[in-house]
Amino acid sequence: MDVLAEISARSGMAILFISHDLGLVSQTCSRIVTMYAGEVVENGAADDVLVRPRHPYTSGLLRSLPSFTQRKGRLNSISGRVPRPGDFSDGCRFEERCTHAQPECSRRQVLLPLPDGRLARCRRSAELDLPGVDT
Repeated sequence: MDVLAEISARSGMAILFISHDLGLVSQTCSRIVTMYAGEVVENGAADDVLVRPRHPYTSGLLRSLPSFTQRKGRLNSISGRVPRPGDFSDGCRFEERCTHAQPECSRRQVLLPLPDGRLARCRRSAELDLPGVDT
């Protein structure tokens, strides 16, 4: 990672880093784009996304990380399964697994611009106060 960062700085080029390792992403990236079932569900500055996610799936991912403050017990997980590619609903692809889902979530979802400059594919993103990483 240090070599890639050095090459990026020296050449002035950006790096697109794709990973499920959120710890490494938090140390490496200035922006985070979260995807679920083939769609972007959140896009924003890394620190903002990590501390205050605006999509329930991003929050679920962050809550499933091991914690340094809580050493015992089971890790959090997101219930259910990712739908098969041919089984995507017309609405939010995360709806069946989302604890915040409401009837309007079954309608088509688009990436919505938020006041803080982020984008989220959730009709409720402005009203939900979702947990992020432990601070």
